[in-house]
Amino acid sequence: MRSFGWMVVIFVVILGLVDMVMAQDVPWRYDFEETSLSSAWQVESGSELSLSTKHYKSGRQSLKWTWQGSSGLVFEDPAQSRTKTLTGFRAWVYNEQALDTALIFRFGTISELAANNPRYQFQFGLNFTGWRAMWIDLPRDAENSSYRGSGSGQVNAFEIDGPNNGVVFLDLMEFVEKIHWARSADSQVPFVNEERDGGRDPYYRWSQNILLGSLPGVITDAEKQAFQAITDRYETWVFGQDIDPTKEPVGIRLNALASYIDGGYRNLANFELRREGNRVVGKPLFASRSPYKPFFQDVFQDVLMRLVLDYRINGKTEARDQVLDIFDYLHDQGWAANSGIGTLDHAFLRVAGYAHAVYLMRDDLRATGRLERELATLEWHSMFGELYEPSWEPGTNADFMRTVSMFRLLRILMMADTPEKVATMQRYIAWLNNALDIAPGWRDTIKPDFLGFHHQGVYANAYAPNGFHVASLLAYFLRETPFAVAEDRRTNLKNALLTARLMANTYDISTAVNGRFPLQTEVINEILPAYMYLAQAFEPLDTELSGAFMRLWKPESSFLKDGLFPQVSARIMYLDTPGLCLMVLWPFIGVMSGW
Repeated sequence: MRSFGWMVVIFVVILGLVDMVMAQDVPWRYDFEETSLSSAWQVESGSELSLSTKHYKSGRQSLKWTWQGSSGLVFEDPAQSRTKTLTGFRAWVYNEQALDTALIFRFGTISELAANNPRYQFQFGLNFTGWRAMWIDLPRDAENSSYRGSGSGQVNAFEIDGPNNGVVFLDLMEFVEKIHWARSADSQVPFVNEERDGGRDPYYRWSQNILLGSLPGVITDAEKQAFQAITDRYETWVFGQDIDPTKEPVGIRLNALASYIDGGYRNLANFELRREGNRVVGKPLFASRSPYKPFFQDVFQDVLMRLVLDYRINGKTEARDQVLDIFDYLHDQGWAANSGIGTLDHAFLRVAGYAHAVYLMRDDLRATGRLERELATLEWHSMFGELYEPSWEPGTNADFMRTVSMFRLLRILMMADTPEKVATMQRYIAWLNNALDIAPGWRDTIKPDFLGFHHQGVYANAYAPNGFHVASLLAYFLRETPFAVAEDRRTNLKNALLTARLMANTYDISTAVNGRFPLQTEVINEILPAYMYLAQAFEPLDTELSGAFMRLWKPESSFLKDGLFPQVSARIMYLDTPGLCLMVLWPFIGVMSGW
């Protein structure tokens, strides 16, 4: 026991020494929560620094910098004994008034900055309001080509030049050893991650695309009627009509919906929203790859769509006002057009709650002057500009198929009935038809044998089947209009669904073809509505698809009672609507049962 006691003492001492070493090397982080500002921050004449509680991204304070004329702010790291190289820079900037100018950031040693010889430098655009983030890999993103020197020694200082007059709030400013490889370019820092096309997905580059070519001379009555028909189908799919809760799938779905909505109000309290004048503040929000929480997606998934459904289905006017506050809160926090929030890596995979909320709230957003702001935001986060690329490789990312393919359609439906709407819809249909083409090589999504591909391999239980589900719903919405999915592409999709059905033991898929989720075997029960949607996208009704659906329709099965009927969430996708059970599913089954 004595030896064990000494071992504990030695272990504690070693931990203490490790802590001392790490304390010298930890990245520096300033969130300005102190009672007085550190002397590490200095400003030139014409500038003023103060701690402010008006805006914040961490804690309850930020650094307010006011300058008159061209002036500068300088920071020198007080921990001069660091031994690790810190080359990643993260920071948040709040702007109350958009300015057609930019801050200039320079990094190096104090002597290098004094000699106007920074190792790294970049500009940060100020043409925005609210919060914006920067995630900068200094050697990769901001190397100063005119730097003169060996570059030896640690970068331990930076300066910011503010042109003309201005006020910004700075918060959560950090030097780190490594910065996320998927950091995103946006309008403030368009140069970021150029070697990776601005990040994992080219949000910024695609946002620069425009609709090319001449517009149709007019929008025809048939085209107007088609847009209205698509809108009506979507509304019916979401809400249904003539609710009969005595039918078990309907009752299960409605009970789940009530619980889902109730949870939204409990979750709302966690974000501490309050209105201050014309803006709504609350807990700071971050990208999902950020080391900080909560994430923007938490609001979409846990609150926003739930309250929207309470307003639109139950008519709760209080929910309407709270939803509008949430939109303002998101925008103030940086969820906006052309905002990269540091990194948008995988962000589009959690946008469903936001995209459908914008569409379902479109009339209220328009009436309160918010719609154009949210439409621009939806365009950015659905990477809408991809539609305007000159061409595409056959197929599409399975993740795109199950997410942005729907969001882009909703964006188009919210356009005014003009020739531009028609031309944009034509580009969308061209993209969708291409996405449903047979994909060569390692590309997603439908292969020549009609297996679903993602991550350069077969995924029979995830990604691709979800994409088939969403694509079938889109084909259902667009059927019998001038914008219908091409018949050969519908046939590709049909064969993909029928192949998935053949591979399944009713609802389960073999672990051998499940990619990195081998134990996630249930899938056919989750995508069962796709067979019904796509069957109706053919004229006449496709008997193979409808027959497959009816063979799989076992409402007494726990796979449907537990795995389909009670699902109502809006996470990666929003597919399990009240209207699916109330208006779409039951009429189809009724027709098929008497067929």
